[in-house]
Amino acid sequence: MRLGESSWNVDVVFSPSEEWEGDAILTCRPLQSTLHVASGGLDLRAVVGRNGSIFSGSLVSKTSSPVSYGVTVFGLELPTESECELSDGSALWHAILSEVTLQALDENHDGVADRIEASGVATGDFLLADLAYTIPLNFELHGVPDTQPPSFLAQPAVHPLDTFTLTASEPISTSTTARLDSATTRVQLAGLAQLGAYTAFTSQMVLPWGTAFSVQVSGADLAGVPFGSGLPIVKTLADPGLFAQDGFEGPLNAWLTGEAKLVANVGTFPALAGGQSLFVPVGSSATLHLARPPGASRVRLSAQTFVPLTPIYVPDPPIEAGVIGGSVHVAAMADQVIPRTPTEDARWSYTAPPQELTLPISESGGDIVLRIAVPDCSDDLCLITEALLVDDLRVE
Repeated sequence: MRLGESSWNVDVVFSPSEEWEGDAILTCRPLQSTLHVASGGLDLRAVVGRNGSIFSGSLVSKTSSPVSYGVTVFGLELPTESECELSDGSALWHAILSEVTLQALDENHDGVADRIEASGVATGDFLLADLAYTIPLNFELHGVPDTQPPSFLAQPAVHPLDTFTLTASEPISTSTTARLDSATTRVQLAGLAQLGAYTAFTSQMVLPWGTAFSVQVSGADLAGVPFGSGLPIVKTLADPGLFAQDGFEGPLNAWLTGEAKLVANVGTFPALAGGQSLFVPVGSSATLHLARPPGASRVRLSAQTFVPLTPIYVPDPPIEAGVIGGSVHVAAMADQVIPRTPTEDARWSYTAPPQELTLPISESGGDIVLRIAVPDCSDDLCLITEALLVDDLRVE
């Protein structure tokens, strides 16, 4: 039978095509997603998505007796989450249904489709480290009407300076509204629209430390099924305590990750001031809670860059700050100075002179969150591998 506007919970099961000549063994679990179709004459517009991903395509009339649908030459992309793995360790990261025969079945003869079935050919891109390759696949698709309430994905504690994102379990109506509520703070969220649906809600607000937010939502998925109970509680990172603004000479209240630590020197270069400075190398971070005196309008600090090899370019220091409750994220800027001075350190061989950095704080409000986060370069996407030595951090 012909399909009208409808939404389906679908399982797609992949298997190796007879055209594939590889030796690796393919193991797959069902790829689960939501498929929404809207009538467009003899053809259908298809939107498929889950967990923040969404793709669209067309299902075109293929045969009239029995009624079946295929896809255009562009195929129909699916949201993958490593549902298939090969015995060589590679995992599926991208899949397109390229040849499809889809039928809708009315088993109780009430004029409304009870399920959809499809089969055909797909292409799957598999990724192993930085090596990608494509293999031909067969697939079977099974779908039942979407009656499950949408929800949002649970997440770990939210860093106050991160752009907050609440990801939907499936595409939802753009009439949906959402916010975060706590005993002291209400945060209105903005919907992220793609292909005529919301896939997530976001906020740029610098969220308060150690707060549990309930999610308040009004709306439904593309099938008109409203959100149910059991929505996740959103929690922010616990307060590390106020930084003493003592030049890192006393006990340090901060959230440190990776190899961030207090040091007396790097190679032959001593702490920038006093007896110790904060050292934040590649793949590490330090987050601090800074009190803001009345009338204070800037954060100041000294920073020195260290590198293992002399680069041709040095980006601005990866330092940002924001006022709790505000929405402006201020990034540090520095003069372009190439580290060329030897340090005699076994890892961080070169450095440049320290610089005094200023982050202007224009928003009104109270305390400030500051983060120093040096990117992890294991994926080879960084311009340089670097470490920062920081001292004399204060708000004035």
